[in-house]
Amino acid sequence: MNSCPPWGPAPPPNRRILVIDDNPSIHVDFRKILCPDRSGEGAVQELESILFNTAPRPDAGPVFELQSAYQGQEALEMVRRSLAQDQPYALAFVDVRMPPGWDGIETTARLWEVDPALQIVICTAYSDYSWDEMRARLGQPENLVVLKKPFDNVEVQQLAHAMGRKRDLNLQAATATDRLHGVVRDMQEMLVRSAGARGLTRAQAAGVSNLKPPNPGADGIDVRSLPDVLHRLRHTLESTFNQLRDTEVQLVHSEKMASLGRMSAGIMHEINNPLNYALTAINLCRRHATDISESSREEFLETLTDIREGLSHIASVVRDLREFNHPSYGAMATVEVKRVADVAVRLLAGELKGQVEVENLIPEEFTVDAVGPRLTQVFINLLHNAADALRSKTFPPGERPRIRLSADGNGECRMVRVRDNGPGMSAVSLGRIFEPFFTTKETGRGMGLGLSICYRLLRDVGATIEARSEEGQYCEFVIAFPVPPGIPEGSHLAGEMAAST
Repeated sequence: MNSCPPWGPAPPPNRRILVIDDNPSIHVDFRKILCPDRSGEGAVQELESILFNTAPRPDAGPVFELQSAYQGQEALEMVRRSLAQDQPYALAFVDVRMPPGWDGIETTARLWEVDPALQIVICTAYSDYSWDEMRARLGQPENLVVLKKPFDNVEVQQLAHAMGRKRDLNLQAATATDRLHGVVRDMQEMLVRSAGARGLTRAQAAGVSNLKPPNPGADGIDVRSLPDVLHRLRHTLESTFNQLRDTEVQLVHSEKMASLGRMSAGIMHEINNPLNYALTAINLCRRHATDISESSREEFLETLTDIREGLSHIASVVRDLREFNHPSYGAMATVEVKRVADVAVRLLAGELKGQVEVENLIPEEFTVDAVGPRLTQVFINLLHNAADALRSKTFPPGERPRIRLSADGNGECRMVRVRDNGPGMSAVSLGRIFEPFFTTKETGRGMGLGLSICYRLLRDVGATIEARSEEGQYCEFVIAFPVPPGIPEGSHLAGEMAAST
């Protein structure tokens, strides 16, 4: 009997990536992004640790093994060779236009004929194929992502990590499935053998479970227990699949956050020192203002005040990024929701300013029990989604794109609302909005993970989120936080905000 369990040590991660593009400079760019020279990072990390009083970053991330192909036919031969050598590629970045040979779609179809598990990222700056045309050529491509050129370094890093890990998880799931199927087959054969030992045919074996409990026979097996064993095995298989699916979503999310962390750390390092020098210089200028003629002094001091306010705003953004980059992710605490929402709005200021009006009507004293940085991330995702939706709607004269944040509560829960006056969504979309990888955006505008991440982050602290919408009118997300037991109904934490709405 096969005794292998459906789980076991995971194989080492596959970091082999194939870049397929007819332009040699593109291969150089990918190598700079995914195989950077990190020889001088030690000193920079040590300086950053001193400046910000933080622990050094443990590891800059895995090193990928990149190989290059300049035409689809060459790539196909390389994939065949890699399979023959038992060293398959995890992922291929494929350009769409590669004259004079196959284009990217034809290349992808040929690669999947020999390696259906290969993850593909189609890179294109053109609209040669719509998503429907790609599906018609390639089937239902669950292993395909489209990356629009010009792409950001962070996008390439994120896709390399997430898609490579996805192939690893798919392989683990397939291995677990094969082993469980083997266990089930062995149990079925044992059932038939045991039934035969008792004089039953295969047709009669189906009724074995109705026998009265016998004493174990010569083979030591109580056949009546086998249906329960098979049921438990099926439950184990379903549980394994669910865990793998959740893990995949969390990995994509963690890679996104890691990329943001590396990016924000660089921003802080580049900005913080010049910012401190500038603020110090302004203070010196104010002290020497007496040396300026009285007629010019007032205008000079006003200008210095304006400059100082601008620099102070930059300093607050740097502080927000530092807090977001080095959070205490496991610490539940009483969180001032308005302050957390303000941080999210400031981090998205470049995306929202001048385009979307944001009203933060959450009272200063409104608090919930949550993890502050994770709640910041929830607000960032909701505000980003709302801004995207508002850009797709044409507003009549006199009406502006608007996002309103508000809060209320009662003795059982405290609710935070994020509402926009955008195009809303259909009932079908509303029912699937929190599913991982579900999106209503155009291809290349998002992976459909933002709202599923919000759902999981809130679920982890005992909160819930639901969406409400009317097509053409609005979309509203309502977050409900439970009130801790033992808090009096009329207290600050329980429900005084109910009267404010």
